[in-house]
Amino acid sequence: MKLLSFFNNNFFYLDKESDIFIKIIRWMMILLVFIIPFFFLSVNSYPLEFNKTFLLQIFVLIATCLFLWRVIIFKKIKFQKTYLDKYIFVFLLFYLFSFIFSKNHYVGLVGMSGLYSASIISIIGYVLFFYLIINIFRDWHNIKKIIYSFWLSGSIIVIFNLFQLNETFILPWEFTKNINFNLIANSSLTLAIFTLIILII
Repeated sequence: MKLLSFFNNNFFYLDKESDIFIKIIRWMMILLVFIIPFFFLSVNSYPLEFNKTFLLQIFVLIATCLFLWRVIIFKKIKFQKTYLDKYIFVFLLFYLFSFIFSKNHYVGLVGMSGLYSASIISIIGYVLFFYLIINIFRDWHNIKKIIYSFWLSGSIIVIFNLFQLNETFILPWEFTKNINFNLIANSSLTLAIFTLIILII
């Protein structure tokens, strides 16, 4: 109910500014939300976190460039504010100071093995992703699209992990042939929380 209330209070009006830029960004975000839960590559040592983080950063970078290009062309911007803005600002400020006073600026900038998602580049990417969602999905019809996209992706994850638990291994790579392997993260707790969210939705 709180989720629905949040959407209703912030977004529930007809979005009449669905130009080509908005439509492209919107479908990019829907596609990203669908793909990222089960996206991984077997070509490196960290098939889950690194690749998910990299994919999100690429999508967000392209979407942000399109959004800024739209602002330049139309010479106007409507920025949706939320009650979370000040907390996000403080959070970013904390990370910025942490990066500035870090003993290893490279690690602070791009992260390190197993901690790529905690780098300042990743954090900025998450914040940009949040504000893209807030400013692009302004009507309930489109909000439902991204929620359904997440739910469908999550359902695939749940079904996949049921096969894993029954030792029916679908994926061909050796490291995936383990009942403890899941597509979300190398953590059973993370998977449990994710599954609970999917069931609630």
